[in-house]
Amino acid sequence: MLGDYPVTRALKDGSVDTGTLHFDFADVKVPHTAFKRVVRDLEFDVAEIAIVTFLMAKAHGKPLRLLPAVMFGRFQHPYLVSVKNLSPKIWKGKKVAIRSSSVTTVAWIRGMLADDYGLDLGKVKWVTFEDAHVAEYRDPPGTERAAAGKNTARYAARG
Repeated sequence: MLGDYPVTRALKDGSVDTGTLHFDFADVKVPHTAFKRVVRDLEFDVAEIAIVTFLMAKAHGKPLRLLPAVMFGRFQHPYLVSVKNLSPKIWKGKKVAIRSSSVTTVAWIRGMLADDYGLDLGKVKWVTFEDAHVAEYRDPPGTERAAAGKNTARYAARG
């Protein structure tokens, strides 16, 4: 299971001859949508997976091995958005919508909020919309699940 990126295109379309290896790629356009299949069902022999999902899976005894090859990387700063233009310094007691508390982007953003802005993460009310890829993972204290049918955009717009 491998995403569609410029660095994977030649391998996926067969332009690169792998010799004796034959790959049967899963039809997955957005890799994170298949991470649950990777760590819960162990469905793939080789799969792309986000580092935080891998670390959580290992912490819960999943029989995975890491081949550290970066398929996709980005700065996480653009994914920190405040609807009301509030500085993170005053988010204490506010609700912050996140897709899931277990995803790599959220780990980066929480780190930036704590390290760059001095935010006490325990003073924020985290609202999640999805469960973790790793079934055994439990959200940390101070986390609540949004009502069914809501998503981060609708939640932010209506609170």
